[in-house]
Amino acid sequence: MAHGDERRTPELRWREKRRLETKEGKKRAATSAIYRGGSS
Repeated sequence: MAHGDERRTPELRWREKRRLETKEGKKRAATSAIYRGGSS
């Protein structure tokens, strides 16, 4: 049982990291789009 948890924990951490990176990327894209729209 513990072995299964050990295998699953890195997977969950990786998914959490990917989700945070995706959220950050979308935020950055939206911000750059706002800046572009404001400058032009």
